[in-house]
Amino acid sequence: MRFRLPHDPSKPRKALRIALASFGSPSWGTASPSSLYLFLHRLRTLLRQSSASAILTFPAHLYRPSHASLITRLEHASDGVIELESFASSPLSLAAFPRHNGILRIPKLPSI
Repeated sequence: MRFRLPHDPSKPRKALRIALASFGSPSWGTASPSSLYLFLHRLRTLLRQSSASAILTFPAHLYRPSHASLITRLEHASDGVIELESFASSPLSLAAFPRHNGILRIPKLPSI
């Protein structure tokens, strides 16, 4: 594989960026919560051994509140987490912030 980390650090490396949209959504087919976690865990292991990075979008609204523990497990298995929340479902937030559409939260910062 060309993206695996070489044993000789003087050799040039290529960077690979992977984007997975709507990870775990119905368009991915039927997937159990444990298979989603296992996939993310194995992907993270592969990324650690290569010069690649990945970004995943996860439709958490499809899994709340029935699978709240899955979301917590996926957050722990990730290096960093960014959450986007719309004000469309909250009239109080929309009234308090009329010029904004939502809020950005960073519950987990990646570390080097």
